[in-house]
Amino acid sequence: MSHRYKLTRTWHGIAKAVHEGFRVPFTTERERSLRIVGASTAAALVITNPLAAFAALGAAAYVAWTRRELISAMIRLNRLPHPALDLEPWSPSWLEEVARESDRIGGVLNAMQGIRSKVIHFGSTSVPKIPLAKPIHDIAIVLAEDRPTDDLRLALERLEYFVVGPAPHAPTGGDTWAIWLPETTVERENRGAGFSLHLVGPRGLARLESMLTHAAFLRAEPQEAAAYAAAKLAAASASHDGAENYRGYVEAKHAFLLGQKERAAEWAKRTGFEPKDEWRER
Repeated sequence: MSHRYKLTRTWHGIAKAVHEGFRVPFTTERERSLRIVGASTAAALVITNPLAAFAALGAAAYVAWTRRELISAMIRLNRLPHPALDLEPWSPSWLEEVARESDRIGGVLNAMQGIRSKVIHFGSTSVPKIPLAKPIHDIAIVLAEDRPTDDLRLALERLEYFVVGPAPHAPTGGDTWAIWLPETTVERENRGAGFSLHLVGPRGLARLESMLTHAAFLRAEPQEAAAYAAAKLAAASASHDGAENYRGYVEAKHAFLLGQKERAAEWAKRTGFEPKDEWRER
C-alpha cells in the first residue's frame, strides 16, 4: 500500500511555468539569454524608439541572467514547493526504470569529454526490498570538473531535465543538481516517478562516496534498511502539505541519518568496502 503525502506542486511545474513565459525551447543559458535579448531589442526597434530599445535590452539581459539564480536561491531557502513526497514499498520495476534511464543518458553523454563515470544509482531505491522509499531515483555522474559544460547542460535539457544549479544540500560545492519529473500518468508509467540527477565534480566526490557507502550498508544490513524506512515514515507522518513542511521532513530524518551514516562508515572499515568501486573511472 502506498503512503502518500502529496505537496501542492512539483519542480517540473515550476520549471515549465518559468520557461513557457518566454516561449523558447530548452537550450544553454547563453543561447536562451541571447534569444530573449534579441527578441526584446527587435520589438523595441520596430517602434523606432532608441530609449525603448536600450531599456528593453537592459531589462531582458537582467531577467535572462538572473532568473535561474533567483530560482536556485529560493530552492536553497526551501521557499518553493518540492516534488510529491510519496513513500512506497520497494518494487523491482525501479531497477528497470533506472536501467532504461541510464541507457537514455549514456547514449547521449558517452561521447562527451570530461565525464569520468557511467550513471550511478544510489539512495533508497537502490536498496532491494527496502520497506518504504520515495520512488524518485537518485542517480549521479562523476565529472572531471566541478561545473558541467554548456554542452552537457544542453544534452540534459534535451532529455527534458531541468538543470537547477548547485545542489542545496552540498555545502562543499561540486554538485550540480538536475531533475526530471513526469507531467502525465503515461510519462510516469513509461519512464518512472522521477529522477534526481547529481553532476558531481572533485569537490563533491567525498559526499557522493559517503552516500554510496550508506546505500551499500543498507543493502548489506536489512535491519538498518528497515530502520531507515521507519524513520522516513515517521518524519513524513509528522509533515503536512507545503514546502516548509517538506523541510521539516528532511530535518526530522536528519538526526537518524547522521547516526546511521556513522554506523555505515564503521561497517565500511570493517568489511573493506571501497565506495570508488561503486562508480569507477569509465
